Amino acid sequence: MKKLIILAVVLSAVAFVRADVLYWMVSDDYAKDADPNSSEIYASLFVMNGDDIVSPALATASAASVFDNYDYGDYFATDVSSYAGNSYSFFIELANGVKTNPETYQSLVQNGYITTGGIGQQNPLSSGAFGQAAGSATYNVPEPTSGLLFLVGGMLLGLKRRRQQV
Repeated sequence: MKKLIILAVVLSAVAFVRADVLYWMVSDDYAKDADPNSSEIYASLFVMNGDDIVSPALATASAASVFDNYDYGDYFATDVSSYAGNSYSFFIELANGVKTNPETYQSLVQNGYITTGGIGQQNPLSSGAFGQAAGSATYNVPEPTSGLLFLVGGMLLGLKRRRQQV
């Protein structure tokens, strides 16, 4: 009986824990150039308090993980609960020195890049994650040559069968 009560208390505590999670990624233009075999840091998520950068980086990603996330259309998730408030802003810096524009905590919440509240809440991320350039989503499109080869092969197979029937 004690175990059931403890389990119920733990589950209710987990449901009410505040977890602010920032979903971020590297823009497709830069992620596709990442070396899939490198374990070196390729991207870093930084926090600014006013104009001062809070160091070290809040989160980092290796070139291999950036490439994998680009390949699978995935993103990184980082807990930013201790940086909630109007004075904080976030930016991503790549190993080559390219930086995104700093975005405030409030604007990231309003745009859906930060999920606030309990762990059970989910964010659909319909516009991608922070750091992704708008409108640069990738899609798998079949090459027209493979479709044409398939059609030509089907026609040749049909001609072969037609000659055998005559």
